[in-house]
Amino acid sequence: MLIPFSTYIVLNLLKVFCGGKNQRDEKDPAPFTQAELQLFLEQSQQMCSWTEQLILKAMAYAGLRLGEALAMRLKNLDFDKMAYHVTESYKFKRFKKPKFGKTRIVDLPAYLVEELKDYARYLQKENLKQGRGGSVDLLFVDPGENGIWPYSQRKVQGLVKKVCKAAGLAIRNPHDLRHTYATLLLMAHQSPGYVQKQLGHSSISITMDIYCHWIPGEGRSGLEEVLGAKKVVPNRVRNSHIFAYMKKRPQ
Repeated sequence: MLIPFSTYIVLNLLKVFCGGKNQRDEKDPAPFTQAELQLFLEQSQQMCSWTEQLILKAMAYAGLRLGEALAMRLKNLDFDKMAYHVTESYKFKRFKKPKFGKTRIVDLPAYLVEELKDYARYLQKENLKQGRGGSVDLLFVDPGENGIWPYSQRKVQGLVKKVCKAAGLAIRNPHDLRHTYATLLLMAHQSPGYVQKQLGHSSISITMDIYCHWIPGEGRSGLEEVLGAKKVVPNRVRNSHIFAYMKKRPQ
């Protein structure tokens, strides 16, 4: 049966848009090195608001997914235990459960905790100035939105691209900040099990599949000892066979 041309166009457009998401999901990680991350964050200080900087740091220093970072709320921060309870993700003006439907508690580095504490105080003062009271809920409200909404994922994607260009770095996407977090932890000999817990992967096999080649000591080192090469007798051709062959060769 012949398919109308208009239907053919629609089907191909669906392939492009539906397939595009899968291609993005399957894209190989492109983490920053530690030096590149430092350069990226220094450049963001010159170009971005404090709110925008902290969105980027939440991914780079806590391994949060972009939607999880955008949905951060003050009530989920535990300053004493230096941890954040990930309970939501945000996209297209909709809050939902994190990926795999699992909440988790993420350890935060001390310097990020201190900055978030200062930022929360700043938000409280701003709310009081504007007559909204001193309570703070969502941390990363976009001032360009109508109503109290976080930044859009698209806006942060564009922001990362601009900062990379200005810093002279290869273009990355926001998820590469999360990849950077994971690879830096693993390269510093943190256990894959701990990294899995921090990232919120449903199984350690996912963590290993993505990041195993960034784990130091994996692969070549100690290969001979593991395989017991010293106990193996080499398979060499006996000298008598070589001499017999040489005698038979025509002169």
